[in-house]
Amino acid sequence: MPCVGLHVHAAASMVAVLIAFGGGSPTHARGRSGDEPIHEVDVLNFEGIDVCSLDTVAYVSLGAVPSLVECTARAIRWRNETSPASRCRAACWSHNKPNTMLSTDDEFQRCTCLEEMLWMPLPNPSVDSARLVWPCRDNSDCSYNGHCDDKSGRCHCQPAWKGAACEELNLLPVDKSRLGYRARNHTSNNSSISTWGAPILWDETSQQWHGWASEMTLNCGINAWQTNSQLVHIVGESTSGPFRRKEITRPVFAHEASVVRGPEGEWVMLYSSSKFNATELAKLTCRTCESGNTPSISAACPFQRGYPRELAHNFKQMLSLAQNPNGPWSEPVEIPQLSRPWDWNTALTINADGSAVALLRAGFAWYAQNYSDPGSWVAVGAKTGESQGPPWRQVSVEDPFIWQNDGVYHALAHAFSPFYGVHAYAKPKGNFDWRSGDPLEWTVSGVAYSNLVEYTDGQNYTFCRRERPHLIWAAGAAEGERPVALINGVQPNGRPNAPSLDGTFTLSQPISSKFGSDNKPRDFVSAESKSSFIL
Repeated sequence: MPCVGLHVHAAASMVAVLIAFGGGSPTHARGRSGDEPIHEVDVLNFEGIDVCSLDTVAYVSLGAVPSLVECTARAIRWRNETSPASRCRAACWSHNKPNTMLSTDDEFQRCTCLEEMLWMPLPNPSVDSARLVWPCRDNSDCSYNGHCDDKSGRCHCQPAWKGAACEELNLLPVDKSRLGYRARNHTSNNSSISTWGAPILWDETSQQWHGWASEMTLNCGINAWQTNSQLVHIVGESTSGPFRRKEITRPVFAHEASVVRGPEGEWVMLYSSSKFNATELAKLTCRTCESGNTPSISAACPFQRGYPRELAHNFKQMLSLAQNPNGPWSEPVEIPQLSRPWDWNTALTINADGSAVALLRAGFAWYAQNYSDPGSWVAVGAKTGESQGPPWRQVSVEDPFIWQNDGVYHALAHAFSPFYGVHAYAKPKGNFDWRSGDPLEWTVSGVAYSNLVEYTDGQNYTFCRRERPHLIWAAGAAEGERPVALINGVQPNGRPNAPSLDGTFTLSQPISSKFGSDNKPRDFVSAESKSSFIL
């Protein structure tokens, strides 16, 4: 049963690309406030799309108006008195008329301004939205994934990125015969083995791609990950696969590895383990799964997705090193500061000087002066008496993936409500003191990818879940340079966290390496998949 979900869709509902006000050209709108210079702004209209409903973002009411056109005009003219450089980045016109004879137009034709550059759309037939693309001021307006052209005032994105703010990955269609890593159990009717994403890196010695997938044992699906997950080493000749399973790197319980290269070329693995001993874990392991799917909770499968709560356990963050991807891996060492009562989805990036930044669920950041010294890890932005710094302000996230390039930290993460993959960036100031208690300020620039995947044969599929993002860097490229593929754990069928139909696999989708791709912002709609999927 395919999912119905939100996805990037190329433009059936996109209305007029530009609207002109106050003498603007046919391709630009202009806004003026007093003696302020005229600014050109591109306006893209989206019917049935709401970008002004996130609980974590503040909005400005612009009163009652009769149309999106008038709402957009007000948004262009609006200025923040305390921050003159601020602009409305989107205008939302709500036109949900109440079922009462006593209601007036003023009560339902409301106009709202969104100051944030964040574009996180939700389908809503009672709301139309306009995205206001102002001239960029510097490279931050291009999410540091491109450069701001001073003459045109537009972002010129790197080949791997597109969108008004270079916030969206420039993903290519997927070849159905090369979907990534889809494991099979050759001793059990060739049934599917569920996996949930993998970091994949190029090894210059073997001239192969090496990854470490979270694999569910005993034919279980993702619902049994807390008791049945182990890390397996996979190898392939291409970033799209097929990949073959080499060996178990870390047995149950081991989950969601983050693997990066250290300053001397060493291979560094950070992963989640548990505080269960072997006897305790054996009592909880699910043993009644079939074909990569998990049944309902029972005596033979007693613990799923953190329930029942009395069986929940703490997670340990373990660090292990190797001189090459084939091992041997060093005895794991716990980083106790990162070990938490729940799964923190810890992702790691290591700087050239051996210092490191870890990004956790919700966007909590940690720093170590020496990545291999467990005692040097501190919470970035934590005030006295606090155990964490601030989370990301604009959106609630999990499953972060972090990298650093040219002094800027970037991240992908899986967002909640709506369930998109988002991009964020943070640029520490030159004298930034990681241990001072000052926060690392992250800006979420927008949707990087959705649950919809397009195929090379013209079909597409909307996955129920698409989480655990990793980027693969080109062979020989440094971290942050030339991403060539996006890796995710995906669930094709069923519903998230529902019993059965929770089979998953590790998807690889190629990323463009060519300049000149379509750079227009996408609309986001709800639609059924055009193809079926059999796991």
